[in-house]
Parts: sequence; structure tokens; C-alpha cells
Amino acid sequence: MANILDSVKDQQDLCRADALEITTALVGSLKNLDESDPQISAIQNAISLLASSLKADFKPFLPELMDSLIKDINKDLDFKIVDAKEEELENEEDSKVQQIKLQIKGIEGAKTISMNTAALEGKITALQILA
Repeated sequence: MANILDSVKDQQDLCRADALEITTALVGSLKNLDESDPQISAIQNAISLLASSLKADFKPFLPELMDSLIKDINKDLDFKIVDAKEEELENEEDSKVQQIKLQIKGIEGAKTISMNTAALEGKITALQILA
């Protein structure tokens, strides 16, 4: 629904009331979700699209979202470059942390680069909402 409203955002008269109603429902639904709920990411992405569609009309929703947005912006990306060890790669079960093993010319031994991509996506979405 947010994507549809985003596609007609240049015609605010056409979608303003619907966008406000949907934003109200989505912001309200965030209150009932646990911080680890996977739905939060999708809801925040939709809110980001609605914010760009509503522009100044989105301002009244910011007080309810601000604490959550600031938490997302302040999350640690846990970006690391370490010596690669095969067992580390195999034992990593945290799906939020993505990693890649690289062999770089001029550097002895393989390296593993890892980062919490879920935290990065959260930061990006929070900044899009605030933009």
C-alpha cells in the first residue's frame, strides 16, 4: 500500500487522506510490537515511503517515532576485519551479521569482514524517515 501511495506522491490531493490513515495505523501498530519483531523493518520501510509522500503532513507522527528512530540510528554496526578462521565462518549463526572471507593481495592470510546488516538497514530507514 505504501508503494502505491509513494507512486502518486506528486498528486497529494489524491492520496493525502489515505496516506494519513495508513500512517496512523502503522505508527500505532509499532507500539504493540516487541523490539525484535521482524515486522518492524517492513513497517518502518512503509513509514519511510509514506513520510516522503506526506512531507510536512508527516510532522505530527515524529514525536511517537523519535525514540525508536534514535535507537536505530545509534545501533552498532559491529563492523570487523579479522583474520579468517574456517570454524568461525561455519559457526556463525546470527543471520543479522553478514560476513565475507577475502584474500587480499599484499596482505598475508585471508581476512573476514563482517557487519550487522540489519542494524545498517535500520539506520538507513530511520534516516530516510527523518529526511
